[in-house]
Amino acid sequence: MTQLEEISLFLLGVSRQTGPSSRSHVTPVRFDGRLRVRRRAPLFPLLVLWRVLTGLITVRPAVGGVTGGGHGALWLRRQSSCCSLGLGSPGSWSDLVSGETQGRVSFPPDRVVKTTEDQDEDLVWVGPAMKQDKTQWKLFLETISAVQWEFTFLLLGVSCLSLVVSLMFTSLWPLSVLYFVWLVNDWFTPERGGRRIEFVRNWRVWGHFRDYFPIKLVKTAELSPTKNYILGSHPHGIMCAGGFTCFSTESCGFADAFPGMRSTLAVLAGLFRIPLFREYIMSAGLISVSRASLAHVLTKNGTGNALVIVIGGAEESLSSEPGVHTVVMRQRKGFVRIALEYGADLVPVYSFGENELFRQVIFSEGSVGRRVQDLFKRLIGFAPCVFLGDRFALLPYRTPITTVVGAPIAVPKRVVPTAEEVDHYHGLYMQSLSNLFHEHKVSCGLSESHELRII
Repeated sequence: MTQLEEISLFLLGVSRQTGPSSRSHVTPVRFDGRLRVRRRAPLFPLLVLWRVLTGLITVRPAVGGVTGGGHGALWLRRQSSCCSLGLGSPGSWSDLVSGETQGRVSFPPDRVVKTTEDQDEDLVWVGPAMKQDKTQWKLFLETISAVQWEFTFLLLGVSCLSLVVSLMFTSLWPLSVLYFVWLVNDWFTPERGGRRIEFVRNWRVWGHFRDYFPIKLVKTAELSPTKNYILGSHPHGIMCAGGFTCFSTESCGFADAFPGMRSTLAVLAGLFRIPLFREYIMSAGLISVSRASLAHVLTKNGTGNALVIVIGGAEESLSSEPGVHTVVMRQRKGFVRIALEYGADLVPVYSFGENELFRQVIFSEGSVGRRVQDLFKRLIGFAPCVFLGDRFALLPYRTPITTVVGAPIAVPKRVVPTAEEVDHYHGLYMQSLSNLFHEHKVSCGLSESHELRII
């Protein structure tokens, strides 16, 4: 019997010993902080299907072994017994209590429990399952929040544009006409500070989205509310989850960590040309990354502004993949020139774990795929990435993201900065970013051997 058949039988509640004609139903239930399995629940198939679809559990075959990565359940196919699995000291097969009773096996996330031929019980790993400090409802809310975030990034713009255009061919066409008239009058708002709404930035959905990974903001130095700052956010990743969550929502506590500071994330100007979608992203405090927009924030909004720019942009997103720490900025000096012109201090920011959220298909230089991406980048400012995620190949992996805000670099005000001054402070910024990476990489889950590559 193949692994796939075994898993199918397991999902249907069928015992391998009794055959498909006999049912041995089991159902996962919560008990003492552990996920356990009890027998004879007639609605088990529907329960498992619902939990798989909502991401509360996943089913993986035991091909050569099972890697532990959290709290979960092991199903022993021979006697339909169950053990509850959690983190702790390494365990062994002797820890199992077979038959109709329940046992426990514990091992750390990096330990592999292998099945050998002399063991007549095979394993099916059901996990990574619920952590002991989270309920199923909490995990469901986190999954839904990740779905809405990805829908916003991938489809909301197209959906908004389609809605406005389609209304033109219905009896509601006056609504579209009125909106377009208002849009013309409001066209330059994204370059004049935007239209942020604190209620949107404090939505509870952002807290669930933060907990999905989770995302954490780390402060290393004070930012004075009497000054303005330009924060360079690295890396871009596929969808810039760390930068968005920390600086466009209040879920990570930016306002509490930096009293008197006001964070503003600058993004691609083309996004503000999409009807309705522009209103939504402006409500979260996003503004255009154009020169006029940045100048407005640094001159018209007083002091205490933390202007966040994702320096690498579309080019950096194309090199995003797990285990790679590459930032694109050697030829990107415009943000340094603006900092000199307006006397804004530079602050490096690095989000550890950003590149681990998706596995991207990297096209080689000169290939058809890469030429298509370069064409899109030239035409609309960003390149479509081909990536795979966790469930249904779309949701991001539950990988912790730690966004570390470095110490500010003092920058003098120069009405007309020279090329030498721009190069000098650009070099200081790159060195400061490199130091920030190496200082925090171990505490953020990397090893000493990991290096930051700046291109």
